[in-house]
Amino acid sequence: ELLRQPLPPPMLLLATVRAASTAPDARTEATRLRCLAAGVQQLHVAKLPDADARELVWQLLASVATEPSPAEAAALAAEAAGHPLFIDELVRQHLLQNGAAMPRLDDALWARVRRLPQPAQQLLELVAVAGVPIPLRVAAQAAVIDGERFDSLAALLRTAHLVRTTGVHMQDAIEPYHDRLRESVVAHLSAEARAQWHGRLAVALERDEAASPEELLRHWLESGNRERAADYALRAAAQAESKLAFERAAQCYEQALSLRPVEGAESTRLYTKLGEALAHASREPASAEAFL
Repeated sequence: ELLRQPLPPPMLLLATVRAASTAPDARTEATRLRCLAAGVQQLHVAKLPDADARELVWQLLASVATEPSPAEAAALAAEAAGHPLFIDELVRQHLLQNGAAMPRLDDALWARVRRLPQPAQQLLELVAVAGVPIPLRVAAQAAVIDGERFDSLAALLRTAHLVRTTGVHMQDAIEPYHDRLRESVVAHLSAEARAQWHGRLAVALERDEAASPEELLRHWLESGNRERAADYALRAAAQAESKLAFERAAQCYEQALSLRPVEGAESTRLYTKLGEALAHASREPASAEAFL
């Protein structure tokens, strides 16, 4: 919205998205951005060329083994899809298995997570479930870990290239080192474990003044608490309206209406708010439906 014509401000907006992103609307958002804003450029950061990827695998294997075969190097480079970080990970796992089997990337990532001490593994699970950078203080509260012990666990994960932080102070942020790692960790958690971590994050974020209603909406919803999620959907809608983000406000009102039944005056109020948000977003037919 800030970059929309006719008078966009003189600013540079830089955003990234994985080429293999699982987000269903990633391509749609890129198309919308090109329609709304002038001067949009897309820069494709490609994988390592196949020859370079095989050479990296060969060098890593040659540093600890003798005469790695070209077939091994080619197979590991292909499984890592040319990503240097994942090439390193697969070579590590391949060596641990003494070359008995060609590892899959997902298995290699999860195997390293499982080798962590239990408290460090749990902290990584929490950070992965969060899905976005969260303050260290929130992670510590959600994981129920005191300051000094938390610092040592975070340092262990950081040194192992499993998480990254913006600093060492409790207001600094922590997030998974790579989104592919986050996906692997979350995929190996049971639905119950994911719901529990979302619940802990929601409770910790409620105590944090900097937390947004959007964050709390997502975590309460994923924890299975639809009532609390509906409350924060309404707060997120009001916040979006205050920032003139009417499309997002409408989405939040629709979500609140789907999360819990409403009737009488409350139903009238919410559908009126939804209709107004849709009208401001220039979605007149949908607005009319809401008013009806």
